Amino acid sequence: MTSLVLTDSSQLTSDSQHLDMLAATSVLQHQATEIRTQRVNWQSYLQSQMISQEDYNFIVSFDNADSATRESLLKDNRNQCAKTFLNLLGHVSKDQTIQYILIMIDDMLQEDRSRVEIFREHAAKKRESVWGPFLNLLNRPDGFIMNMTSKIIAKIACWSQELMDRSDLHFYLTWLKDQLKQNVSLGGLHIPPHISCSRMTPGNQLARLCSKLVGFGPDQSPDSLSAPDLIFDGAQPNLRHVTQAPGPVTAAKKKDMLDLLPYIPPINHDFFNNLRIDAAIEALLESNLHGVQESSPDSAPGDSSETHEEIPTNEYMQSVARCLQMMMRIDEYRFAFVAVDGISTLLAVLSSRVNFQIQYQLIFCLWVLTFNPLLAEKMNKFNVIPIMADILSDSVKEKVTRIILAVFRNLIEKPEDSQVSKEHCIAMVQCKVLKQLNILEQRKLDDEDIVEDIDFLNERLQASVQDLSSFDEYSTEVKSGRLEWSPVHKSAKFWRENAPRLNEKNYELLRILIHLLDTVKDPLVLSVASFDIGEYLGGKQLVMQLLAHDDPNVRYEALLAVQKLMVHNWEYLGRQLEKEHTQPASAATGTVKS
Repeated sequence: MTSLVLTDSSQLTSDSQHLDMLAATSVLQHQATEIRTQRVNWQSYLQSQMISQEDYNFIVSFDNADSATRESLLKDNRNQCAKTFLNLLGHVSKDQTIQYILIMIDDMLQEDRSRVEIFREHAAKKRESVWGPFLNLLNRPDGFIMNMTSKIIAKIACWSQELMDRSDLHFYLTWLKDQLKQNVSLGGLHIPPHISCSRMTPGNQLARLCSKLVGFGPDQSPDSLSAPDLIFDGAQPNLRHVTQAPGPVTAAKKKDMLDLLPYIPPINHDFFNNLRIDAAIEALLESNLHGVQESSPDSAPGDSSETHEEIPTNEYMQSVARCLQMMMRIDEYRFAFVAVDGISTLLAVLSSRVNFQIQYQLIFCLWVLTFNPLLAEKMNKFNVIPIMADILSDSVKEKVTRIILAVFRNLIEKPEDSQVSKEHCIAMVQCKVLKQLNILEQRKLDDEDIVEDIDFLNERLQASVQDLSSFDEYSTEVKSGRLEWSPVHKSAKFWRENAPRLNEKNYELLRILIHLLDTVKDPLVLSVASFDIGEYLGGKQLVMQLLAHDDPNVRYEALLAVQKLMVHNWEYLGRQLEKEHTQPASAATGTVKS
């Protein structure tokens, strides 16, 4: 197994066990501690003929064994172990007993990671899927059963020598994503790239708008771009070992490496090697940009209000995030998570009110994702930088600050395209990251990683400011969705030189401006967008609607935009009339001359 840049593998195990003890404060671990004390009467199950004598003999011996005895028992009865546990899960219906069985399985795997192969070997002998019995338990109504099962699935998926099958992987990652969404009511709203997370957009309304504005390919439509149908090939090399950078490992970095991402064994199989990911990522991002997502059945058509209903928080959120962090350690699983639109869900939760521990865990997931060069290049199309910048400005916990700075550094270092790195730098400047770095520099920080990352980011962002053109600044501001009255908007010179550039990349910036007019409620953003837009891709109708806006500044800028449109149209009409009069005169002159 390749070292995780740790000097001692035994120290890795020791520290990991220490972290597991610390994790006992989570809801799942606290409940597990209580359930362990409630022993099961296996004799009653035997007497009622709910379990066989063979299963009874094994489970009683296993349940009463100490660590050494369990090791000996499993050495001689590997197949019986898997058979008994799966039989019990399949035949016992009582929640309390299922909970106890799952804890036994989890403890067994935690004691020795190689034991995940016990279930693999049993499934192979029976020619069955190792995942079926566990995935079925994810549908149980009991929260503890679901989340303890999820923990077991993550361990088997990450510790086994074989990767999780694609269809089962899709099901599991979708389940994890849905559990995250319980922490924030999305209500049919989703986060389109380039738009601030606080300005989420009703999918059906945006899809209707974009169906008029965006031309799809001959075999494409908004409906055809659904994430589950994405097919990939040509996967990037694995980047499981996320701490390959040379140099000494600080205590903080060591904590990050261990915290919540424990001891993954090497995976040598090439299940995903022939998958093509670049086209799939582009398709997914494109579908997000176009707002192609189903709206909630409870949302009224055309209702653009920001509906954020308060719903109960998922009490197992920390355990869900812990499983996701383990899964994201493996490169192939990262792309599958992106394919189910997982990044948008992470950002939705991070934009809601969650505690710093959940912030840290979910940003940790983003950090691991950015170790893949392709994902690092595409990440800010999900609007990661503005959201991370917002959290950084409010962060009071050093571990949250450290992981955000690590994400920013990866977004600059990892992309293979230097232009993308430059765009990320500009986006950070636009989001006032330099100001936050200056504030952090004034603190007396002992964490070497934070100090090093601050120096790196300062150097790169300052350099990008020196090379920043006015159009780069404008483009980054528009893509962030956070328009304000920066100097370029009122600069006549800027518009003379750069107005045609708004048509580049299939009118990308113009489409974003129109998108803002249709979805955002911030008066400042609407005012600036109205000022900028002119006669572009159906923008006139949206600007006209803003003439009745409640905010006087919005009405004023909309009126000016309409005035520009009218003047432009009259000038165009005048040129056409002049052309019509000139052509007959020229024709008559030519006839006389001939």
